[in-house]
Amino acid sequence: MRDFNLPLAEKVDFHVLAKNEADYSLTLPQAMFTRLKASCNGLIGDAALKVHFFYDLQGLACIEGSLKMKVSLTCERCLQPFEQELDAVFLSTCDEAKARSLRLEEKYDCVELDEDGLFDLYHYLEDCLLLELPFAPRHPEGSEECALAGEDWSFGEEIKEENPFAGLKDLMAGKKAGK
Repeated sequence: MRDFNLPLAEKVDFHVLAKNEADYSLTLPQAMFTRLKASCNGLIGDAALKVHFFYDLQGLACIEGSLKMKVSLTCERCLQPFEQELDAVFLSTCDEAKARSLRLEEKYDCVELDEDGLFDLYHYLEDCLLLELPFAPRHPEGSEECALAGEDWSFGEEIKEENPFAGLKDLMAGKKAGK
């Protein structure tokens, strides 16, 4: 990765940052997110990162934060481009064994450190944004921006089904009349 002159290196010592309770609010240049750029029409502006490293009450080294970035996607309905803000919220630990022993793997995502014990922060952050991409991107329901707004999205004839409890209605009416 190229040097972007940021206060955090590409690979960081997770435990040192957690021990110091490091807190950062950064603007990350869009050039850092090459995989994300390849997954959508384009990136709009830079990413806003808020991140906090800490040790929780159980002694797990943790990273918590949020990352926001606007991207351009193609609507699956009208095939026109539209903008969407990706908002990734994350809470992870690098102490997977300890998290499992405490049965906290539901609370924390577990991340791996490399062979030198370092954490690839920017790769992780890009993964968080990639996970926020919609499976089938489309304009919000009822959006006037969509070229096909207001059109019926059902296929074929509408099938009218009988209420399976209609017979009970007659039974209840007969029961009330017999009182």
